[in-house]
Amino acid sequence: MKGLSVSLKPLRALVVIASVAAIGASVAVAEPAVAAPAPTYSFYTIPTASSAPSHITVGSDGNLWFTETLGNKIGRITPSGAITEFTLPTAAALPMAITAGPDGNLWFTEQGTDKIGTITVAGAITEYAAPAGSEPYGIVAGPDGNLWFTEEGHSFIAQMSTAGVILNATPISGDSPYNILVGSDGNLWFTEFDSDLIGTITTGGVVTEYPTASDTAQLAVAPDGSIWFTGHFDHDPGGSVSPAGVVTPRVGLSGIGAMTAGPNGTMWVDDEAINGAVSEFDATATAVNTYPHPSHLAGNLGGMVEGPDGNIWFTLPDGSIGVLRFDRATGTSPTVTPQKPELAVTGVGPESGIAGGLAAGGLLVGLALVVLGRRRRADTHRA
Repeated sequence: MKGLSVSLKPLRALVVIASVAAIGASVAVAEPAVAAPAPTYSFYTIPTASSAPSHITVGSDGNLWFTETLGNKIGRITPSGAITEFTLPTAAALPMAITAGPDGNLWFTEQGTDKIGTITVAGAITEYAAPAGSEPYGIVAGPDGNLWFTEEGHSFIAQMSTAGVILNATPISGDSPYNILVGSDGNLWFTEFDSDLIGTITTGGVVTEYPTASDTAQLAVAPDGSIWFTGHFDHDPGGSVSPAGVVTPRVGLSGIGAMTAGPNGTMWVDDEAINGAVSEFDATATAVNTYPHPSHLAGNLGGMVEGPDGNIWFTLPDGSIGVLRFDRATGTSPTVTPQKPELAVTGVGPESGIAGGLAAGGLLVGLALVVLGRRRRADTHRA
C-alpha cells in the first residue's frame, strides 16, 4: 500500500561549528558540518473506516501488529506499509492491548467480551475466556514464559499460560490496573487508571504499589532502566520510578499520549502539548527534538513502538498507521507517493471540513463511551 511522506526538520536550531586549522604558513577553514537529513513521516490508511487503532507491537515475523478497537480486528502492517486485517470471531470484542508472545504468536486483550486472544503470524485466531467481568486491558509476555494481563474490572493482575489456562489472579490495593510491561528488574510493572499509584508484581505474585501525584496511564521502560509513566489526563503530572521504587515527578510527561524507547538511546513520545508531534526526550523528560506531523486528528496517539527497521511507528485515531523514518544507511530521506488525499498537497480534502468533522466525531464519540464506561466502573468501585 502506498502512503504519504512529509519531510520535516526539528524545531530546535542546528548548531554548526566550523574548525580552523593552521598548517605551516597557510590556514585552512574546514567545510561546515552537513546536517543529517530530516526524518520523514509516512501515513498508511487502514482499509476499515473508523477502526480506532489502539496498541501496536512488533511481531516475530518482523512486521508490526495492532488492534482495531472499534473495527473488531487485528491488523498487520509490513515495514513497507502493506496492511492486512483479520476479523475477530467474537463481535464487539473491543481489542485493546497487544504483545508478542513467548510462543511466537501475538496475544491481545478483548475488553468487551472478557477474553484473551492469540493470533499466529499466518492469521489464525484463538480466543480464551477470562473471568466474567474482568475487562482485561493491558497484556505482556512475562519473563516466566507466560502472559500477564490486567483485569481492569476486578483490579487483579492475572497470569495465563500459552495454552490459555489462567494460572493465578492477584488482587491489588488500588483501582483499575491498566497498562503492564516487564521492567529492567525482571518484574511486571503496571499503571492504575483510577488510583494515584504505580505497581509492580513479581512472577511469584508479590505486589508492591508506590504513591504518585496522579492517576497513572501509559508507561515505558527508559534506557536507564527506570519506568516512565504518564498521568490519566493531560493536566496530570507524569513521572518515573526506579526499580527500587523511588518515584520522581517529571513535568515533561504531562500531556503525553504514548511513548517508547527508541533511536539514539532516548525516549520518543506523542507530544500532545504540541498538537500533533512526535518528540525525542532526553533523560530528564525534556524535548530535544520535536517533529510536527500533519494529521488532521493529531495528538492522542493510541500506541507507539520502535519498529524492526529502527523507525518510530504509531497509531492515529483517524484510522491510520504512521511512521517517523530515519534513513541511516544512505543518509537520505525516502520518498513515498502521496496516498491520503486530505494531506497530499494542500492539506485539505475529503476528510476535512464538515464531512471530516462528522466522521472524526463519530469515532471519538465511540472512544469516549469506552472511557466513560471506565470512569463509571471506577466510581462504582470507590462507592
